[in-house]
Amino acid sequence: MEHERRVTVDGGMPHVHSTGANMPDDDERWSRFEVLDEAPTDQAFIREPWSTSTQAFFSRIQKEFKILQNALPDSILVRTYGDRTDLLRVLIIGSENTPYEDAPFVIDFCLKPTYPHEPPLAHFHSWTNGNGRVSPNLYEEGKVCWLHSPVSSTSFNHGTGTYFITRDQIARL
Repeated sequence: MEHERRVTVDGGMPHVHSTGANMPDDDERWSRFEVLDEAPTDQAFIREPWSTSTQAFFSRIQKEFKILQNALPDSILVRTYGDRTDLLRVLIIGSENTPYEDAPFVIDFCLKPTYPHEPPLAHFHSWTNGNGRVSPNLYEEGKVCWLHSPVSSTSFNHGTGTYFITRDQIARL
């Protein structure tokens, strides 16, 4: 059977319709990484002050974008914006054979001028309508908790700006 997913938007929130594991690679709508002209007005950090960042920041962002263009799995879509390169929106489709299979997770990110020496701000767009968290790490008001357990194998290397996240932690998200 051919696997296919499609996403429709109803009331501003995505709904995933799936017949299997993979989004089509040949469909322009599924470009995994794309730079759009303008940030949407509903981006969680659109009102964050946008300071003139350093050349080092822009160089790092270009490096990160190049990695994203070539390394994203087919279940993750990333959008950033020409007018606000500090903002990103990520759509993660829950993995097969997990409680989150085909569930859409929309997370907005803001990279501060101190990135990569500080982790980005993150905001989860909840779709539970007051019925509780979809995950222990994703709060209805938008908070994202990357470190769920006191003993964690996630670390942030302040020298390189690299995050080390285990597969288990991604699954717990």
